[in-house]
Amino acid sequence: MSRTRRTVLVALCFVVSACSLTAYAQLEATRIAFLSQRDGNHEVYAMGVDGTTPVNLTNHPAIDNHPVWSPDGSRIAFHSDRDRSSEVYDVYIMDADGGNVTRVTDGVGSSASPGWSPDGAQLTFQSTRGGALDIYAIDTNGANLIRLTDDAYSNSTPTWSPDGSQILFVSSRTGGYDIYSVGPSGGALSAVIEHATFDGFPAWSPDGSQIAFHSYRDGVANVYIGDANGTNPVTNIVRLTADPIEAMEPSFAPDGSLIAFRTRRHGRIQIYTIDPIALAEVRLTNTASHEAAPDWSPFLAPTSFVVLVDVKPGSEANPINLRRKGVTPVAILTTAAFDATQVDGETVRLGTDAASIAHRQAHYEDVNGDGSIDWLGHFRTQEIGVDTDTSSLTLVGQTLDGIPLSGSDVVTPRGGRPRRAPALASVGKRPTTWGAVRRDGAIR
Repeated sequence: MSRTRRTVLVALCFVVSACSLTAYAQLEATRIAFLSQRDGNHEVYAMGVDGTTPVNLTNHPAIDNHPVWSPDGSRIAFHSDRDRSSEVYDVYIMDADGGNVTRVTDGVGSSASPGWSPDGAQLTFQSTRGGALDIYAIDTNGANLIRLTDDAYSNSTPTWSPDGSQILFVSSRTGGYDIYSVGPSGGALSAVIEHATFDGFPAWSPDGSQIAFHSYRDGVANVYIGDANGTNPVTNIVRLTADPIEAMEPSFAPDGSLIAFRTRRHGRIQIYTIDPIALAEVRLTNTASHEAAPDWSPFLAPTSFVVLVDVKPGSEANPINLRRKGVTPVAILTTAAFDATQVDGETVRLGTDAASIAHRQAHYEDVNGDGSIDWLGHFRTQEIGVDTDTSSLTLVGQTLDGIPLSGSDVVTPRGGRPRRAPALASVGKRPTTWGAVRRDGAIR
């Protein structure tokens, strides 16, 4: 089977939560959580998909490791020894920004390497609480502990399939380390990847059709990928990386287009991504410390949007007649990153005087002829706050989901400086303007 046929094809709206915000989910709307020692100890960080804007999420003197995003992107599970003796761990959950850290496991044995169920209600983890290293599942509130493996072997790093039907884990039961599966309630085990050398750290593609893992089968650790076949062995295994030292710990992007992994090069462990088809690699971290255990988030809800604003669509100079008492049309354009039909027109304000739209509601039409529906509002020119020195107009507002948006466009004032009324203070939810006073006869 060719690599092209093995491409993971996943709809960009695979993660439901982001699609209510924009019709176009992109990798720029994701983050990668990872382990970093750049602050002198083990911390959980998150960074952009290009390696920018790294943020320390745990900021704790303990060892914090193995971050895993929840299916909705709102939380991160990890293990830490912050409440235990050195390197004896419990599983924790925190908000995606590092807040509200909660311990899930109860301090019995050492519990580590959490993985989320597809519905976000449970976590799997490895633990020595029963004497041997076994796989367990537990509700995120710490209730309903289930033991999934019960033997004398080493069983570790569990990860749940996207459809919730099985859990992959690494086991020493054949003498080496191979990848097995077990059901979410335990039961019979099935060999999924077996080899005479070490195979570990399995990762599912978002649609469940493939499994990535690292293996020493060619002498050093490299990242491999193969076709998943339920509980049957993986087929069509192909090596993706060609690192002379090691490449480990793969994690799929939420659209399946890239895989993040850690690799040791130039004496340091750093994080890279690889295209599983073109095999092109990109380095994300470049520090003097070790960076490892990457986990790619689902598509995340943005905290704000920078939108494309077009004053007087169809005009380049965007002339504004300062003495005109009519209206000025302004569009918010739909782009690959923003769906303008999601704009809440009641929240939109334009210019320094925070003018609201003049009509009862905005229009939805394709103003620039690109085939996409845009938002179009008309604003009373005398309420915008333009004078002869104004070179641009800024529009602000919110989406229907309450996410802030803003954008600007250049303007060319004409006709001399108009008489401008003094500014009015905001009253209640909506800013008060002199236009509102004239229309309604009272300040709202």
